[in-house]
Amino acid sequence: MIRRLYCACIGAALLHAGSAVFAQGAPRSYAVLSEMAREVMVTNFQESTGTRLGANLTTRIPIPEGALDKVALVTAKQNIEKLAKGAPVWLVAPLDTDLFDARAVYTEGTTLKVPDDLAAALKEHGSTHLLLFTRLRDEANLRAQNARVGTGLIEGPGFYIDRHTKMTNLDTLTTTAGFIAPYLYMRATLLDARTGVILATRRVVEGEVLSASVAEQSGDPWSVMTPTEKVAQISAMIKREVDKAVPALLAVR
Repeated sequence: MIRRLYCACIGAALLHAGSAVFAQGAPRSYAVLSEMAREVMVTNFQESTGTRLGANLTTRIPIPEGALDKVALVTAKQNIEKLAKGAPVWLVAPLDTDLFDARAVYTEGTTLKVPDDLAAALKEHGSTHLLLFTRLRDEANLRAQNARVGTGLIEGPGFYIDRHTKMTNLDTLTTTAGFIAPYLYMRATLLDARTGVILATRRVVEGEVLSASVAEQSGDPWSVMTPTEKVAQISAMIKREVDKAVPALLAVR
């Protein structure tokens, strides 16, 4: 009787443990790839007649050694280690070219083609899931103190510059011509690394208008921020938005 009771208790414990594992899903191993910040876009608003698209002038500033993509990678890793304790994390070093088409349609449940070389590397590392950060191209919709401004299409991390629109800094009541708006337009996506199926995706469309706070800054809006401040602002936006996106994506089972 004791032996039968002991066996029954062991069997019940194993069944309970198996149910818990099934409920939690199989162990995950993550790979993280960011290809949204190889360049910073600087978009200069140009006044035009009869069109809102194609008039702006955009230049691209290369970012050495994938520095901004590394901000996304490290921030994602920190979130994964906190939310999925013990899960292996492989950070894919920033590349010189895109592996994924940023213009592709990212819809949950559809399949995104994983390049053969990357698929082989994911398999070698035992990665079950790929966390992917790509550029997002969309209409400029930038947050000012009391309105949304901007025209034309922007993408990735960058700066939108308007040298024409009159702006009033509500903190100092200084009115100047023009503004600069650091922005981040990106897409965060969680893929099944073995099938390429999109499990979850999140759009990030963030931008904040900054105008001169004193009359002495009222020349070129580009000079409202120092180079160090520009880098710090974009880095902070990437970290903040990755901190928001990763927990939401990892919650999907």
